[in-house]
Amino acid sequence: MANRARKVFVVDDHPLIRAGLAAVLRADPDLELSGEAEGATDAFSKLANVQPDIVITDLNLGSILHGLDFIRALRSRFPQMRILVCSMHDEKLYGEKVLRAGANGFVSKALGSEELLRAARVVMDGQMYIGREIERRMVADYINGKPGEAKSVTELLTDRELEIYRMIGWGLSGREIAQALEISKSTVESHRVHIKEKLGLTSPSALVRSAVAWVLQNEPDQGGPAVAARSAESAE
Repeated sequence: MANRARKVFVVDDHPLIRAGLAAVLRADPDLELSGEAEGATDAFSKLANVQPDIVITDLNLGSILHGLDFIRALRSRFPQMRILVCSMHDEKLYGEKVLRAGANGFVSKALGSEELLRAARVVMDGQMYIGREIERRMVADYINGKPGEAKSVTELLTDRELEIYRMIGWGLSGREIAQALEISKSTVESHRVHIKEKLGLTSPSALVRSAVAWVLQNEPDQGGPAVAARSAESAE
């Protein structure tokens, strides 16, 4: 049993990414690819029978909110299962949310296969894996945090509000956001009101400008100028 290859289950909605991860895992004699899925529904239909040592999952399974919900559901249904998030999203923005949702670690896809394998081993050995930057930030917040200290957007907004804020920044209308998240347009509008209140914004156009600026700052490699152009047109 001591030499048993440890089982890894991969969840990612991009077939090419899953294939790449599968190739990396199969090349390691200490690991066994026990299954893969493209999303939460597919994963839950397989996991009970597979019982892997670790699930490596993307954060954006259709949306970041869906990814966080999947992590929470995994933790609830399989409390002993280790969970590692492997994502292109910025760890500074989502690392803490991922850990609060129940994951045991966060590794960037940009770091390559060697770091992914190292992170997986750390998590399977019962430890947490996070990058140095987010570790320093969490320690600093714990030591130096003050009750009245200014908080970031990711700290002020709930997971749902942050997802809607991002989508506003990408230029999606209320109707498009409602369709994407499968909620009513009135629910979207309610979230918009709460976001404005939390961020101290006084008008719909101020909300759009704030969301565009946030997307341009935090997701600069994902078509920033086009986002700004479309979102400016959608400002009320």
